Amino acid sequence: MNITGIILSGGKSTRMGTDKGLIPFNGKPMIETVIDHMLPLCNQLLISTNNQEYQKFGFEMIADDYENMGPIAGILSSFPHAKNERILLISCDLPNASTSFLAQLIFLAKDFDITLPVSDGLTQPLCGVYSKKIIDQLKLLVLNGETKLQNLVRNFNLRIIEKKDCGDFDLKIELANMNTKTDILRYKKKY
Repeated sequence: MNITGIILSGGKSTRMGTDKGLIPFNGKPMIETVIDHMLPLCNQLLISTNNQEYQKFGFEMIADDYENMGPIAGILSSFPHAKNERILLISCDLPNASTSFLAQLIFLAKDFDITLPVSDGLTQPLCGVYSKKIIDQLKLLVLNGETKLQNLVRNFNLRIIEKKDCGDFDLKIELANMNTKTDILRYKKKY
């Protein structure tokens, strides 16, 4: 499949206290589970990070070209390195997003600029399918002062994926974000 996978691993992890992607989850670093779920779907995989410890996973690492901008810095820095038009973007702290769920997102993306799932009424911009062609407009929006990803995605041809679009997938589980050690304990070996 001609799709680039980008894993955002550059967060400050203030609630976790350490780099989230490297924390063990069901016996291996959290990012390794995310990598395992993405590899069957992507013919290119990039890790957006400034942490050199991620070299051990063997994928191209893209450092942020922007400071103090949150996940948008990783997106703006990584998208130009994608060799494919379609990008499967996911945060390293979403290890429950299964290969079959991610495949469903790709299938539903069709010709939209951005395709994102909704969980608990909130759009999840750190687990979705993006078109590489949005990068120039995205940069313009950021230069004009908008850096919140939830707001930025609304400026594009956006497809929202709801429970009814996802069949038997439990979006609360697929999109469970591991922000704290309590979150990890709650989902460990359970799903």
